[in-house]
Amino acid sequence: MFNKMTTSKSDTTTGSLRSLKSIDTGKRSKSPSSYRKKCDLCHTPSDVLVRCRIDDTLNWHFVCTSKCWKEVSGGVVDGPDKPYYVYGGMWKNKHAGVSAKKPKGKTGVHIEDWNAYNTRYVTNDKVRYSGRIWVCRKSHQSSETKYPGVDYALWKEDEQRNRVI
Repeated sequence: MFNKMTTSKSDTTTGSLRSLKSIDTGKRSKSPSSYRKKCDLCHTPSDVLVRCRIDDTLNWHFVCTSKCWKEVSGGVVDGPDKPYYVYGGMWKNKHAGVSAKKPKGKTGVHIEDWNAYNTRYVTNDKVRYSGRIWVCRKSHQSSETKYPGVDYALWKEDEQRNRVI
């Protein structure tokens, strides 16, 4: 099979056939950058985006992890200062070999005594209560009824650290 431009079979190379096939089938190139998504706010292509709700429409948006996420969230996953903000997970370009995990800090974990008076606790915060270490399961505002050892929906015992104490 030859089109009008082809004069012989040797003119039809495998490479040109592959490029025509990818155009015909709508397939993306093999480059990881071709799989990037754009930030809904600044439209910058990125390999890692935060899925979140940011306004009263309650629609999910993908925002870049640099300046846009900090602007919409206040720099906190479940920050109290942004009434419409809801964290919905991370999207990552699986073709780029990137990680969406936060880098681990070199400093030790800071553990404070639990406070019953309107303290904001976020997921994975650690507190000391009744001589035990507890981990926050769900972000919440503390009160006299939401304390570790009673409200297991909000707190779990840190068994690994409690073995050492």
